[in-house]
Amino acid sequence: MNIDVAAGGNFVFNPPNITAAVGTLVTFYFPGGSIPHSVTQSSFANPCTFLAADPNNSSSVAGFDSGLVLASTFTINITDTQPIWFHCKQQTHCGSGMVGAINAPSDGNNTYADFVKAAVALGSSAPDVSVRFLSFHGIATALPASDTGAASGGSGSSGSSDASRVVAGAGVALFSAAFAMFILA
Repeated sequence: MNIDVAAGGNFVFNPPNITAAVGTLVTFYFPGGSIPHSVTQSSFANPCTFLAADPNNSSSVAGFDSGLVLASTFTINITDTQPIWFHCKQQTHCGSGMVGAINAPSDGNNTYADFVKAAVALGSSAPDVSVRFLSFHGIATALPASDTGAASGGSGSSGSSDASRVVAGAGVALFSAAFAMFILA
């Protein structure tokens, strides 16, 4: 399954809310341009805050985070059918409604629409700019890869080897993190 980040130059994920079975690889496609974006796991209760590990539970792991990147892909493997909530941590993006969900309930109090409302209610919360790759309910398959930034309508492959995509992705992630720190300093 594919999700376009900042689709059409807007602060959105497209599609913003999907259903994915266990074992599904969900790939996020980041555009080129001048504004880096992220896909950062959060919780329903805190839509614009990185999902940190529980300090009282030694087996708890932190959520996934692509880092702020341009012209990249980032893939997670769905490990169960629990809801996965995510946002863009770029300053003002989450508070503008740039959030998404995988396996969100379709009714009740914790729907995707409720998640969007909660994010927008926060407004311009400051993002967390560190890079993380573990997660709850989904596992990042590699560092962000810079093999493509094109829309996900095609195959999403440029013929690069997996090794070169990981190495290039690591460079892009480091550059993006340094760029974000420079901008925010």
